[in-house]
Amino acid sequence: MLWTLSASVLFGWWLNIDRLQRVLPASVAMNPMTAVAFILLGIALWLSLPDKPPKLPRETKLLTVRVCVAMVLLVAVERLTGYLFGFETHLDRLLFTDRLDLVDGEIPNRMAPHTAFSFLLAGSALLFLDAPARTWRVCSQAPALLLVLAAFVGFVGYTVGAPGLYKPLPFIGMAVHTSFGFVVLGIGILAARPDRGLAGIVSSPRLGGAMARVMLPVAVLAPLLIGWTRLLGERQGLYGTEFGLGILITVWAVFLSALTLKTAASLNRLDAVQIKAREAAELSAQRLEHALDLAESAILTIDSAQRITSFDERAARLFGYAPEEVLGKPIDILLPERFVEIHRKHVAEFIRSGEGARRMGVRREVFGRRKDGSEFPAEAAISKSIAEDRLLLTVVIRDVTDRKRVELETLRAERLAAANQELEAFSYSVSHDLRAPLRHVDGFVELLQKRIADTLDPQSRRYLDTIADSAKQMANLIDALLSFSRMARAEINTSEVKLGILLEEVLKELSPEISARNITWRIDPLPTVECDPALMKLVFQNLVGNALKFTRTREQARIEIGTEPGRYGEIVVHVRDNGVGFDKQYQAKLFGVFQRLHRKEDFEGTGIGLANVRRIILRHGGEVWAESEVGAGATFFFSIPMREEATT
Repeated sequence: MLWTLSASVLFGWWLNIDRLQRVLPASVAMNPMTAVAFILLGIALWLSLPDKPPKLPRETKLLTVRVCVAMVLLVAVERLTGYLFGFETHLDRLLFTDRLDLVDGEIPNRMAPHTAFSFLLAGSALLFLDAPARTWRVCSQAPALLLVLAAFVGFVGYTVGAPGLYKPLPFIGMAVHTSFGFVVLGIGILAARPDRGLAGIVSSPRLGGAMARVMLPVAVLAPLLIGWTRLLGERQGLYGTEFGLGILITVWAVFLSALTLKTAASLNRLDAVQIKAREAAELSAQRLEHALDLAESAILTIDSAQRITSFDERAARLFGYAPEEVLGKPIDILLPERFVEIHRKHVAEFIRSGEGARRMGVRREVFGRRKDGSEFPAEAAISKSIAEDRLLLTVVIRDVTDRKRVELETLRAERLAAANQELEAFSYSVSHDLRAPLRHVDGFVELLQKRIADTLDPQSRRYLDTIADSAKQMANLIDALLSFSRMARAEINTSEVKLGILLEEVLKELSPEISARNITWRIDPLPTVECDPALMKLVFQNLVGNALKFTRTREQARIEIGTEPGRYGEIVVHVRDNGVGFDKQYQAKLFGVFQRLHRKEDFEGTGIGLANVRRIILRHGGEVWAESEVGAGATFFFSIPMREEATT
């Protein structure tokens, strides 16, 4: 803006355009050297801005500023000396000399005395723009404020038609656009350092800054506009001096009242926003504190020498030290000895880095050491902060022993699941590969029996029968193994199942064998549970079938099926018989695949049934076990989570 104003004035002198030399008719024209001085000070102000231009070295900018200011000060001092002592070098008449005597009537166009003084103020303000605080206030901010005030007074003089405010007799006055230029220049100098002095107040995000930004423009422009309007009406004969003064007082009172109320409303809104923000911050801090309490995250701070400066209650609980035992001591006391050196290097490297925060333990595990010497795996993060010109490092640390234990158990479970999956795939593959040769053996034995059975002696026919029986037994074992493999892969489709009705179906299917036996039954009401009905039916088929099989040698068989309370909301179902029982020392083999505790000649079977029972119950979240004495019968138990207390 300043460059545009000055360039237009010089252009007006060059082309002799009176409207560009002077804004108002019959007013003072701006001296050409005044325009040049504005351009030089504009360059100096632009170079004094922190980021302008970004690629120019600081020394070059500083030298250019000083040269520009020195040239302006030379002209200003020369003019003031001329006015005071009559010493003349005519520096202000170097440009367009032949036209300067013609533009302002009786008084030749020169740089006005208060224009020269204003340039002196502006030069001083620019030279001391980066001075220490006390020097800056006296030599930069004060001259800039005085510059704005003097220029504004001249501008007001033009507005209300009071020449004494811009033209000290008998000298030439300050041009109206010169006054405007000095106002812009003074405000620019004050705003060049927005973090200092009055500019810092106005630009502040606080309530005072908000109020200043609202009221300052109004406080400056409103009186000017109101006074000019009152004076205009009086000159036009609309009212007298007394009436105009009364109107001025009334309008000014109403305006100030409205401005005060508007500012108060704005401050109230800002204050309400700040109160909400403060309440939100306090709530957030409380939530953070609560979260840290729940997570048992300890917080401690250390200085740049890695000495402990604060130690909160969670840290005291975690490490077992009272705060007074560790304050001022190296953080090494909280670390295992083998990690002390590498940790100190890690923290020192973080201090030198440009990072504000870092998670510790990315490349290696972090461990803490308690007062009693015990160690624990930890998760930690470190961040920087500055308090009272002092670097502090905040460390947030949490004991992750439980999480590490869960992760280890999960890893073991995943490995076990993978091993079981491989075993299932192997069993399924082997079972399929064995069926083909068995079919061949069984088929060829059958052909031999048909073709040469009559020519064989009894012992040879017995050999063929043994081969055929063994092939069939092997086929049964393979079928059982395939069934066991499918059991592991089968999807469980649960629903509410009445175990009593399920048991009735199983007993009905076994009725041919039951009807031919002398059996005493005792069946208690069974509950309703959530399970896979097809798989649970298979459990009862195996357990009841085993009870029937192993009581076959008893003249009076006795089978009991009932329930009893279990742990953790489970129901326990038992199937008890008075059969041959088994030896307790072999109980560990009972639920294994192809494990038999009795001879095949005494009791048929493949050794898969109880393995299937165990797998089905485990997949339902329960357990299975057995109790027995040889010759005294056996009791098989299985537990299953209860979902409903109904019974049938």
